[in-house]
Amino acid sequence: MANLSSAAKEMAEQPNAIREIMCTKAEILLAGGWGDHEEPPGLRESYIETVSDPALFHGSSRYCRTRGLPSFIGATLESIEHRIYSRNGLAPENLIVGMGSTELTAALLKATLDPGDTVLLPNPTYANYLGQIAGEVEDVRVERFAAVSKDLEFLPRTDPSRVLDEVRNIFREKRPKMVLFPTPDNPTGQVWPEEVVDGILEEAARFGAWVALDVAYRPFLLGRKTTDY
Repeated sequence: MANLSSAAKEMAEQPNAIREIMCTKAEILLAGGWGDHEEPPGLRESYIETVSDPALFHGSSRYCRTRGLPSFIGATLESIEHRIYSRNGLAPENLIVGMGSTELTAALLKATLDPGDTVLLPNPTYANYLGQIAGEVEDVRVERFAAVSKDLEFLPRTDPSRVLDEVRNIFREKRPKMVLFPTPDNPTGQVWPEEVVDGILEEAARFGAWVALDVAYRPFLLGRKTTDY
């Protein structure tokens, strides 16, 4: 441990909660990490085609373009964003491809935060955020605002004024550079009301701050409008 960086020591002393869950017992799914669903039609056939063709297989081991393959981005826009979620205002330059949310969140933090900046998070929120913030940018401070009451009510829905008042006070006193939260929420599974999201966006715009919405669980918005996320 003596020769490790301060960030590595901190990560070792405060291990990532998600990795700890995954290490609890490898054969237990615990609803994360190991998908228990059938693969999409044609995916297995595409893998077989790639590994059976020497030229395709050789090309598959190259470094990818920084933002992702244009053909993949175009297919994602058409088949997912446009057809499934009706987000027709997106263009190819609005998408970046990454190897999962951890890599993309790390890139976002490095691209937007400097040492000494403040990030505002709900309390509670996705367990991975604190470890990522501590590990990606040095000396970033974290402020929290209440998202769940003592009675386990989801405050953005049951008491939106309280949430927005607390966010406004934190902006005035702490000047956060970014507000980061997931919708649908993790761990509550609740969808953040538009009233609260719009209020946070307005406050962040007033102070020139970033708002990062993590929509990893957007496919579970069954029966709801999907154009807002």
